[in-house]
Amino acid sequence: MCGCGRHPSQSRCYIQGHNRKGYPAWNKGIKTGILPKNAFQKGYQPSEEVKQKIIKANTGRKNPWSKRKNGLQGKKRIGEKNSPKMKEKWKDEKFRKERIKAILRGAHKRPTSYEKKIIDLCKLNNLPFKYVGDGQRVLGGKNPDFVETNGRKLIIETYARHWHEKDYEEKRAEVYACYGYKTLFLKNEDLNRNNWEEVCLNKINEIIRRMKL
Repeated sequence: MCGCGRHPSQSRCYIQGHNRKGYPAWNKGIKTGILPKNAFQKGYQPSEEVKQKIIKANTGRKNPWSKRKNGLQGKKRIGEKNSPKMKEKWKDEKFRKERIKAILRGAHKRPTSYEKKIIDLCKLNNLPFKYVGDGQRVLGGKNPDFVETNGRKLIIETYARHWHEKDYEEKRAEVYACYGYKTLFLKNEDLNRNNWEEVCLNKINEIIRRMKL
């Protein structure tokens, strides 16, 4: 029997909602009558007037989750606490490389569709490049896609221009140049053409010819 004296269903010990007796209602203090009676029907789309009323009613309300241990404030405190420790660990080159490899393995599906195209192109034409874009090689905190295997310090990077900043090539090339590498960038414009094999093969062979051993 529920505390109110009524008998609940067999699967319950109390009438639904009666266990919150004494707790304030979730909408206490909020002006009622904002939503029309048909608001919870399937396919209902609130008008602009109703949307503005909802925004006005909720403006200034405190987010109840912000005080929780794992809320935004909690995450900020944890970050501030762990940041000095992580910065100290990050100075260790071995730790840094292992972390970058782990991040790459977990965050990306490798190889990408563009990388698969170049892998197949290299196999078909016996090009001296090895795929390392899965975290095998890290240079200056960056993971190149392909490295030359015949003694030339040459890197191939494939990427979609719309996913990166305008100076992406410049920054990447600068990092790899610190280790003596030259970089060939193959963009989505090259890899999405109908004759992409011919375009990419010509670019790869041209830079190999220019880099004499």
